Amino acid sequence: MRGTTKEKLIVLDEDTNYRLRTHPRAKQVRITVRSGGEVVVTKPRRVPLWTVRRFVEAKRDWIASTRARQRQRPPALLERSRDHYLAHREDARALLTSRTDHWSRELGYTYRRLFVRRVVSRWGSCSRNGNLSFNYKLLFLPERLVDYVVVHELCHLRELNHSPRFWALVREALPTYESLRSELRKF
Repeated sequence: MRGTTKEKLIVLDEDTNYRLRTHPRAKQVRITVRSGGEVVVTKPRRVPLWTVRRFVEAKRDWIASTRARQRQRPPALLERSRDHYLAHREDARALLTSRTDHWSRELGYTYRRLFVRRVVSRWGSCSRNGNLSFNYKLLFLPERLVDYVVVHELCHLRELNHSPRFWALVREALPTYESLRSELRKF
């Protein structure tokens, strides 16, 4: 069984249960709260169960606040189905094309192509070729956050990194970008 992940369900009390994964390449104990509220704890092979229980107990407040924050998200952001993506892709493309064209003219940046994708971990990305990719779920966010993501990716056309020069470009376009960035992280 070398190299495989083992899982089991651990129940601490009626409010707290979690799926325990033992992973051979894990370096430390890690807690993940999935979008449905399920708690997954990943541990290295040699970490004993009592250490994991103590770690989870210490993180109980964090788990509760993370679950509460997730319940405040619009339901559309929790949806993962392909049908949901297909139903909203064109509306997202129209919105993102409109906002990207607006900001592209405003900033004087030119992009090559715009893609709308169904991704889990990113709101947007910029390729070295000048192509922009956006998560279709931006459709369900306030327009000010959509604008932040669009400006962020457009600024990567000039600086393909997160250097101080890059953030200066973002600040020039959106002086309040730090509060927008913080707000976006809540989603």
